Amino acid sequence: MRSTSFPSVMARFFLKLEYKGVPIFLSTSREIIDIDAELTSQNFDVREHFLSAVPLVLYIKWAFAETCWSAPETNACLVIDDPLLKARHGFVNFQELLSLMKRHKFSTNIAFIPWNWREARQKLLGSSEKNPENYSVSVHGCDHTRAEFGSSSQHAFYWKAQQALERMNRQNLYRNSSRSSYGIPARYFFGSCHACAKTHQSIAAVNNDIISAGPHRRAIMISELWDIAVMGYSNFPIFTRRYPWEGVETLPSTPLLGKPAIAVIHHDIAADHCARCQFYPAG
Repeated sequence: MRSTSFPSVMARFFLKLEYKGVPIFLSTSREIIDIDAELTSQNFDVREHFLSAVPLVLYIKWAFAETCWSAPETNACLVIDDPLLKARHGFVNFQELLSLMKRHKFSTNIAFIPWNWREARQKLLGSSEKNPENYSVSVHGCDHTRAEFGSSSQHAFYWKAQQALERMNRQNLYRNSSRSSYGIPARYFFGSCHACAKTHQSIAAVNNDIISAGPHRRAIMISELWDIAVMGYSNFPIFTRRYPWEGVETLPSTPLLGKPAIAVIHHDIAADHCARCQFYPAG
């Protein structure tokens, strides 16, 4: 009997054996995750379900390699929340960051608060247009106040979203952006509001939290979160993103499922010439 193992940490928990040319898989876990179970937190932490989830996914990807859908490429993006579009914002030096992106081949999305439209600089916007493979701009809320989308009123959401886009258009920010996402930078949003987002030429949202607020919250299944995007709110896609302090272990699981890996930071993580712009183990 010849034994081969999956790389790295999986070697001790999930083995691929071969007996007379027949592949045999062994897992040390007695549990298999129930993907139809309701999500009990705002996101899925793979560290809490590692042995019950990861071996299963690896086996399915192997067994159905020819029929199982997989992303044509591994997509990842670094998102910087709240910066002003100036040559430098806090620890973020946009020219220095551009050099790093070209050197290490990654992209950055600037989550811009529409309230700050007066502070936008056309020179920097021009730089993003010249480097679309590296820089993009997204609409990050409106005023960026606490729970600004925490209303069940679709009329209120429509007005707030319209105001945000009008502010972006005053500096041609929306023209320069990808016109593809509308950020909801708050822990509080109502599921009914996402139906309104479609009326603003938005095709998706990116958020840390995916469970809506209000007394009648919609249950989100683990299988929905494992999908490329959460589609449970009026069929409007919500992509998930993670902070560095959530741990490096949370990020690789997303490409394994075919999901884009989106890491979000604020300017302080870009200290030391962006040396800290990487996921690191929590704690």
